[in-house]
Amino acid sequence: MFFENLPPLDIKSFVNTAMLLMIFVGMLILWRGIREIRFSSSTSFIRVRRARVSAGWRMIMGGFILAALGLLLKAFGEPLAYRYIPITATPTLIPTETTAPLITPIPTSTPIPSITLAPADPNAQINTPTPHIPLVVEVMFEGQVTPPADAVFSPLTFSHGLDASYNPKGPGTEFTNPVGHLYASFSYDHMAEGVQWTALWYREVELVHYETMVWERDWGSGGYGFTDWDPNPSEWLPGNYYVIIFVGHVPMRTGSFTVSGLPPTASIPPIQPTALILATSTPSPTP
Repeated sequence: MFFENLPPLDIKSFVNTAMLLMIFVGMLILWRGIREIRFSSSTSFIRVRRARVSAGWRMIMGGFILAALGLLLKAFGEPLAYRYIPITATPTLIPTETTAPLITPIPTSTPIPSITLAPADPNAQINTPTPHIPLVVEVMFEGQVTPPADAVFSPLTFSHGLDASYNPKGPGTEFTNPVGHLYASFSYDHMAEGVQWTALWYREVELVHYETMVWERDWGSGGYGFTDWDPNPSEWLPGNYYVIIFVGHVPMRTGSFTVSGLPPTASIPPIQPTALILATSTPSPTP
């Protein structure tokens, strides 16, 4: 479970909507100007006729100008917006991760001794070797779309839950047993339908949980998401944990947290005396 298409962070959608609105209003004004000129001939007063013709031409010019501005907004609006509005993490999320690209969650418990996980510092980047998708997860890939080069994810925030607006409840990087259900939430932008998204959860170098899936249209190109893990309480062993997000085979973001304290063990209920059945042997009579 991980994604919800909440109010998107997609500047491109805003620019496209504004462009279409400006063109629509421009064409409407243009039509009103043509209509004003057409019906001016039915006016018997010369001054009124000239005023209506003049007003019609002004409307036509204004319509053309507004439509042209809409086309200019389409061509230059988005690049200009990104110059002054850089993509950053959602204010409600606490930056604790690297700036590397992200991908979908992937649950698993296969040990991967060859992979080097993110350092304990959650703000450190993954350097060498580059994290890779384990074969046990890669064979599940179904996405055929090349991941967008400009896809971005905010730092991961770890918490025990999310509110109705997908803000983390009690975020942190240190958890004490019993840990319970844990979430790694984030915001994203410039994602595309059909790409493969993956999330890997590690304890030290052991892959303990994963999620992987094809990005759906309903999730949108921008919004909020999370990857979560709710294992048996006995599986929360103390140590360092890492979560790595991939888009395709590209690592997008990594985050880390620690678990301390021994996990609870399953208690065995005492055997009731009434449930015991004693087997006895009856001696055979001697002939």
